[in-house]
Amino acid sequence: MNISIEYITEQLNNKGIRPSYQRIKVLEYMYQKGGHPTADEIFQTLSANIPSLSKVTIYNTLHAFEKAGMLRAVTIDDT
Repeated sequence: MNISIEYITEQLNNKGIRPSYQRIKVLEYMYQKGGHPTADEIFQTLSANIPSLSKVTIYNTLHAFEKAGMLRAVTIDDT
């Protein structure tokens, strides 16, 4: 799925989330990947092109998206 940066920026603005470069890239990844990627998968993929990206940024971004109703967290219990 090819989603424009303008569309992603608009989606973030509509939810009251400042469209930083990292947030745009995380949401772009979510649109392109689909499914249920883990925070680690997102980090591994994006950090290759964004060396300053941290796992904390990924977790904070996903939390902001969840709080805004843009995604839903799926927790898998390994026990």
